[in-house]
Amino acid sequence: MNVSDKTHPHHAVWREHVQSVLDGKIKHVEERDDCEDVNGWRPCKLFSAGVCATHWHTYNQYRIARPMVTRTITYPAPMSQAPENGAKYWAAGFGIRRELCRLVWANDSLDLCNLRYGMAFATEEDAKAAVQAIFGVQE
Repeated sequence: MNVSDKTHPHHAVWREHVQSVLDGKIKHVEERDDCEDVNGWRPCKLFSAGVCATHWHTYNQYRIARPMVTRTITYPAPMSQAPENGAKYWAAGFGIRRELCRLVWANDSLDLCNLRYGMAFATEEDAKAAVQAIFGVQE
C-alpha cells in the first residue's frame, strides 16, 4: 500500500509533511514502532532533501514533530570537582522553585548530586548568573 493512497493509515501525516516541504516551511515527522521502541517518539530515520523517505509502515505510528526552539546561552561553569569538606558553595535550584541555597560541602548525596548535575557553584554570583541565563529570571 502506497502512502500517497488516501486509504493508507498515514496518508494525512505524509500529506502534511509533503505540503510543508512544498511551502518551504518543513515540518518534520516523528515515528514510533511499538514493537521495537520502548522510548516513544523519535525523528524519522531517513530524510532525503527534506522529505521523509521512510517506508511508512502500517504498523508504525507517525506524527508531525512538535516545533522546537534552540537557544545558545552562556553562563559561568559550575564546579567540576568536589571541594574540601567544610567548603561553602552555592546550589542553583533548576527545579520549579529555582531558589539558590548556600551549602557546606559534606560529601553527602545532596552535594554529589549538585556536583554531578551541574548545580554547584563556587560563588553566589555564578549561581545567580546561571539561573538568569537558563530561565531569564532574577533570583
